[in-house]
Amino acid sequence: MGAVRPLLGGLATRLAAGTLLGLLVTLWLSRFMGLLLYDITPHDPLAIATATIALVTVSAGAGLLPAYRASRLDPARVLERN
Repeated sequence: MGAVRPLLGGLATRLAAGTLLGLLVTLWLSRFMGLLLYDITPHDPLAIATATIALVTVSAGAGLLPAYRASRLDPARVLERN
């Protein structure tokens, strides 16, 4: 698990930055998208929280699986193949 830690640090940094930027853009664009939304208000906290949690979960899973698999490999054997 020690080899995965540096990869997870980079993943967490990019995930936090992307989430913050996405939330800011969402709040900014909600003024323009209000006419296209049905049955929710542009600043509906439940919809925004649900979408944020779903995207963070998928993004974390997409980063954790390759990091875990890479940590299981022996670097000498990987370099030996090339």
